[in-house]
This record gives sequence, C-alpha cells and structure tokens, in this order.
Amino acid sequence: MEKYAGLGQVTISKNVFYKMINQIIDDNKDLFIDKTYLRQKNDKKAVLIHVDERKKKVSIALDINASYAKNINELATTLQTDIKNELEHITEYNVSNVDINVVKITT
Repeated sequence: MEKYAGLGQVTISKNVFYKMINQIIDDNKDLFIDKTYLRQKNDKKAVLIHVDERKKKVSIALDINASYAKNINELATTLQTDIKNELEHITEYNVSNVDINVVKITT
C-alpha cells in the first residue's frame, strides 16, 4: 500500500530535476557543463532527462567537460553517485542510470 494513498498524485517536472542536477554539477569543481556548449546544443540538450511518473523512475544523460590532469573515470563515477544519491534522497524517485559523456577537456 502506498504511503499517501487517497491524498492525490504528486509529480515532479523535468525542469525540477534539471535544476537539481545543475546544482550538483555546479558544486563540482572538476566536471562542469560548458555554457557555450549549452547554447550551441539548444540549452538543455546537454542534460537529457527521462521521467517515468508511473514507476517513479528517472534516467539521466549528461554531456560535460572535465579538468585536465584529473582522473576522468574517478570524477565521472563520483558525479554519477552524487547525482543518484541526491535525487533519490530529495525526490524518492529511483534513478535507474546516470550516463556521462565527457565532450571536452579544459586546462
């Protein structure tokens, strides 16, 4: 039985997930979304989000930049974990995957 049965439906828009993901990325100093790249990719294309309201599940794909001379796999894995944990804690949605595509290295 659902926790809040009979009170009505609660949904979370993609825009809310987008803002939360951007906040998590902004807190990271070595991985980031290039604002120029965002403008070239029509803004939110660098962060793709699929929300399944029925199953309370979300999947995410990110195009990001990484700082040079850092371990990219370690940074990306940490970011994946941070996004998954934070979104699941705040929204109670299951994060099924966080795909990260490093598109550029910056110095």
